[in-house]
Amino acid sequence: MILGDAKAFVRGHVVQCLGARRMMTLLLALVFMSGIFITFIVFSDSISDYTYSQFSGLRSYATSGKKNNNQPILTEGDFADAKTYLSHHTGKNANRYVSTDPWRPESVYNNAEPPGTEHHRPLAPKLNTYRSKGEYLRQTLVADYAPGTERLFLMMKEGATVLWDRIPVHLLTTFTRVPYFAIYADAPASIGGFEVIDVLANVTTKTRESHDFRLYHQLREMRDSHAIFNPKDAHLEGGWDLDKYKNVPMLAHALRVAPPHVEWFAFMDGDTYFFLDNLLDYLKTLDAKDKLYLGSGAMYNDVIFAHGGSGVVLSRAALQATLGIHPEWEFDLETETRNSCCGDYIVAKLLEKAGIELSRGYSYPTTGWKFQGQPYWNLHSTSETWCQKVVSFHHLTPVEVEILWEYERMLGPQGRKHITYGDIYLDFVSPYIDERMVNWNNFAQKWQFSESNDRRDEEKEREEKEEKEKEEKEEKEKEENKEETKEETKEEAKEVKPDDQQKTRMFVKRKEGEKDEQRPWYSESNCRNMCESYDDCLSWRYLPEDKFCGMDDAVRLGQPVFKDVKISSVDGDEKLGGKGAISGFLLQRIRRMRAEQKCDVISGMSQQDDDAYLERIQSGEEKDRYEGWIRRLENQKKNN
Repeated sequence: MILGDAKAFVRGHVVQCLGARRMMTLLLALVFMSGIFITFIVFSDSISDYTYSQFSGLRSYATSGKKNNNQPILTEGDFADAKTYLSHHTGKNANRYVSTDPWRPESVYNNAEPPGTEHHRPLAPKLNTYRSKGEYLRQTLVADYAPGTERLFLMMKEGATVLWDRIPVHLLTTFTRVPYFAIYADAPASIGGFEVIDVLANVTTKTRESHDFRLYHQLREMRDSHAIFNPKDAHLEGGWDLDKYKNVPMLAHALRVAPPHVEWFAFMDGDTYFFLDNLLDYLKTLDAKDKLYLGSGAMYNDVIFAHGGSGVVLSRAALQATLGIHPEWEFDLETETRNSCCGDYIVAKLLEKAGIELSRGYSYPTTGWKFQGQPYWNLHSTSETWCQKVVSFHHLTPVEVEILWEYERMLGPQGRKHITYGDIYLDFVSPYIDERMVNWNNFAQKWQFSESNDRRDEEKEREEKEEKEKEEKEEKEKEENKEETKEETKEEAKEVKPDDQQKTRMFVKRKEGEKDEQRPWYSESNCRNMCESYDDCLSWRYLPEDKFCGMDDAVRLGQPVFKDVKISSVDGDEKLGGKGAISGFLLQRIRRMRAEQKCDVISGMSQQDDDAYLERIQSGEEKDRYEGWIRRLENQKKNN
């Protein structure tokens, strides 16, 4: 695309790879399949002049010798135990791979490609199978499709300043799972030979000349200098102002270029991850002919919209009813975008014009809590969400995207179709939690107690008392001077100040007569005891430096607190924990809650049975899979 031509149509790419075999080698070894077909949409500079072409290329296996017929073949049966407790990470294997999660079985540590076996890394197609240099430029991706993805068009939206931090890992993970995808940003680029589409190239002149587009012009100016640079290194500002203009043009472009048989359109950020098998298994229960708008709800200006970072899905019917029938709406909404918070909100306003609202709750299409905006270590797992599918994660690092991709593969083709909140707890949380954890922040936050908030409440009460006394004094003086009139006795409307308790999640105010030393923020024991006094409390955390106590009915793993290492907030929680942060989990309560969930592996277990299970663990009769088992195993190794 010529940068100086603001009228040039945004060009894109769509890649389809139809595979004949599943990937066989696992994890960080880059693997590929045979029989890959690739379909490209080739664009000219004209909106009406793109063509649809096909080619196919034969793949052959590279081998390191003759095939060993005695070598076992991986089957779906090898994943039969993927939903049960697994034990491994012993000896020299303890520190292998990107993470030490307990869902990684011992079999992973076997040599994946012993001498004499086939390599499952196919050769690139022969040169004469390509139709153009553009096709040849693109990296050949594995066609490891989730069932049903031929009906999905996936959009990934990102900013130029973080593009190279977030997108590359998806070429090895997310984009191998879908046949049709496109990458959108605020500046043109290419990654792995795939075009990053400048989604803002066609905005109106008025919008392009607005203050919000200062970063856009800076990026183009730097690019026109012919210098090779990473925009992140320039420390440019204004990315958030620019980002909100991308959503609607992105949807308009996707609707134009997606093959006609595509029924669903999903968009995500570069730090988002979809469990695509989970998502597609859910979507097949819905009718794409319905005008559906799916995602995790947020609110702005009294409008409920789907949070983009949590992943958003639209049916073709919903897009057709808006940008399909009214393509002019893409530009009509630019003025409102200028005065709004974010592009996700503008998507809701677009759909609102056609009478389409975000689907919520448990009636059709039963969105529930499937879409959510946290990383797996901060997942809000409660009795309500436990058995629900989770289809998306947000605020992920590239390492965490890799971990979730590996996790899906370890569950196998069938196991990854129904991953619930409870599964994430079992595999990512349960092995690591304990009754008391020093230098750990579990982000418990539903009920919050803090010295600073108590002091604000005291100051507020003092000010209100002084104001009341002042009003009473003035009223008394009026009566004494007999200057009272009907107009003067009218009570003036007071300014309604936001209540501190409503501004935060749920700050619990001091009870009348309650002393500081009785407050949960005063000591660790007070915090823990308060959690025990709440029937629904499952976890707590105490931050001694901040004089803060947080409690929750959810079970989150959280993160360790390291010396001189600051952890960034992912959900607006400023109490991140400094030195001495302590977290705790009420393990017996968590077990009782799990026993009440039909989907859990200990469903129906009585307290008596659970106690007997603990006794068998302690006597060595049964493997320890009680909450915190990995930590106990590690402590045993240290002691030995």
